[in-house]
Amino acid sequence: MVPSGWGNAKGVRKFFALLTYKQNDRPFCRLFVSVSPASGPHNSRLLRGGVINTPTQLIVKCVRDTYKSKNFSKIKWDCIHNDILNTLDKFHAKEILKIVSIVSRLHSGKSILTQFIPVLKSRLCSMNYDQVVRIMSSYVKANITDDLFYADLCAVVRKYYQHVAAPPLINLLFNINMCSVKNDNIRCVERELVDHLMGNIHFDGLANGCSSEAQSEPSRKGDPTKEGKNNFNANKLEEQDEMYIPRTNLHDVGKYDLILFFYSFSNYVFLDYFKNAERSSPRDDFAKKLKTCHDAVSKVCQSHEQRLLKESPPFYLFLLYKAILNEIYILEGEATGIVLMDRVKDKINKVMGALQNRESSSKKGKTNEIVKYINILQQNLFLYSQNRKNFFISHFESNLQLVKELLSLLQDSNHSDMNRYYLWHREKVQEVQKIIRLIEME
Repeated sequence: MVPSGWGNAKGVRKFFALLTYKQNDRPFCRLFVSVSPASGPHNSRLLRGGVINTPTQLIVKCVRDTYKSKNFSKIKWDCIHNDILNTLDKFHAKEILKIVSIVSRLHSGKSILTQFIPVLKSRLCSMNYDQVVRIMSSYVKANITDDLFYADLCAVVRKYYQHVAAPPLINLLFNINMCSVKNDNIRCVERELVDHLMGNIHFDGLANGCSSEAQSEPSRKGDPTKEGKNNFNANKLEEQDEMYIPRTNLHDVGKYDLILFFYSFSNYVFLDYFKNAERSSPRDDFAKKLKTCHDAVSKVCQSHEQRLLKESPPFYLFLLYKAILNEIYILEGEATGIVLMDRVKDKINKVMGALQNRESSSKKGKTNEIVKYINILQQNLFLYSQNRKNFFISHFESNLQLVKELLSLLQDSNHSDMNRYYLWHREKVQEVQKIIRLIEME
């Protein structure tokens, strides 16, 4: 029998029944030793293969395992959705963060994210800075629109981002640039993150494969995000010593983080340049920083140790392609951008060849993979067409052709039947097709 404290969590009951079912004439160990709220920490409740101490941890595990299965099941996600709603106020901050980061990648996860907003608003002051940044990043990625909630999130992020490691900040900046959620608070955060990261990422050291720890400030209390803290009152925004994250992390930017930042910054500068069309060139400080970022990426690509282009998954190659396109458009075809572009295009041609391989045409997740690439490539495509510069025409046409080829691959793998797409894939494909029609009508 399921403990009464679990409420009506049907999905959890099914999972519990599975775990207590007999295997080889021997039953599994009971999921719980005790379910009494007063049983105390000495009464640990063990799950084979790991420790599950609470019903909420089991729900988090169900969310993670269901997502990893790669087989979308509306019935299963509806069941998990009900379990989460029945347990909303019982999740700890780390559990909420894990759920939010997963469901933000799913079209069907928007309702879960919306339901979590009141809980998150009431707990912002008990979360550490890193968690708040990650939560904001997830909500932006999912295109959740709630100006009041973003006002609260942005207030925390703007006040404390200097104490957050670079990778979560870069991820937030990337999602702001990739997604359509925009308001004044988010724009302020975006502008401040750009300035902060450009001033604190050690590009030269990164390009040379060096560490910059000696230049960073020492930590006063260590990293408060480590697992194992039992004092839930320790991570409060008011207690700055407990919340301090060493600035060393600002220099420890990985190669993929560098690509994310290069794309985000190039997109930010491109949109600023395009909005201020009366200027014949980008702001000097932006142009200089963009070149600095490009040089760092180029050096890493040439490094025998990191081999960025050889090791990068296709997702990052397409991002790098778009970042260089933005740079070429802004800086009007400087040779440095074109040299790197040629190397990236060679790698992308190999990716396209693999996608066209019939043996992989039935590969699970292929539609989702291609839609991701299309979403990257269509960024700024219409804006490129609005002000077509002669030196940029060939790059623009190559970009447009890549989008068309990927759309053609999608149609082939789905037998030209739009009903075979999930709703969210269909919406994205129709949006891109509309952009292409507008471009070709000009």
